[in-house]
Amino acid sequence: MLDMKDICCILETAKEKSITKAADNLFLTRSAVSQNISRVEKELGFALFNRTNRNVKLTEAGTYFMENAEELINTWKLFLKKMNTFSATEKERGTLNISLLSLAVYSELPQIISRFKVSHPNWKVNFFNDTDLEIHASLLSGERDFYFVHASTSAFDHQPDIAFVPLAYDTLSILLCAQDPLSTKEIVHMEDLFRYHMLTCNPDLINAFPKNLQLNCSIYEDSFLPALITNPGDFSLMPKSRCASILKQYSNLCAKPFETADGAHQLTLYLVYRASLPNVEQHPFYQYIIDYYLK
Repeated sequence: MLDMKDICCILETAKEKSITKAADNLFLTRSAVSQNISRVEKELGFALFNRTNRNVKLTEAGTYFMENAEELINTWKLFLKKMNTFSATEKERGTLNISLLSLAVYSELPQIISRFKVSHPNWKVNFFNDTDLEIHASLLSGERDFYFVHASTSAFDHQPDIAFVPLAYDTLSILLCAQDPLSTKEIVHMEDLFRYHMLTCNPDLINAFPKNLQLNCSIYEDSFLPALITNPGDFSLMPKSRCASILKQYSNLCAKPFETADGAHQLTLYLVYRASLPNVEQHPFYQYIIDYYLK
């Protein structure tokens, strides 16, 4: 029965028009190549080569054999290449600790990470809900490997031990009660929020607003924020990309574009990790995320 070794012998002999040269290229003896060809010809029942003292030439049947065998060899190489990728995936094993804010459930991140788990079944993925204050220490200690955050580049100023990759651009929206007077505006500006009540999980966010606005501020876990916007005057700021999913669940809310004079409403989604994480560009999760967003 023909095997790939036999086919390679015939193809190399046809290419070189010489059994001796074919044997040299294949690191075989001349007799081994000659025997392989004779065995194939005997099995097929017809000659593939016309032999002379100087060279060998393909017969008509040999030409047909070569044309189709080359396609077979190429298909076989592609098959082996694909199988090697499965092999590499099977060999990959590890534990991945990812920090996500609870409101990330309203983004595409859970689905992206779920697809990563399907394509890398030997990786165990753990999710953690850390506050902004906790995540920095967790990254540096190695308790967390990656986290995703919407922020401006300045958010990472004076943090040389943190590395980040921009993935996607976004803008801020303001979530309001549907009966709120501001719900009729096309765009809500910071100065529109005089004496409003801000609901946030970030205690530092109040410092971004002028004191003359006289904002009230309540701090909650981010997972509760949409449910707590119940009265006119309540609001929360949210990346625009999450608002559509939130509004499907909370029909009593509306979302409006929010703009600031200094451009702070312009956001970027970042993948963040500690700068000392070794070989991060070879990390399968890093590669998967980069391929998804940037390629």
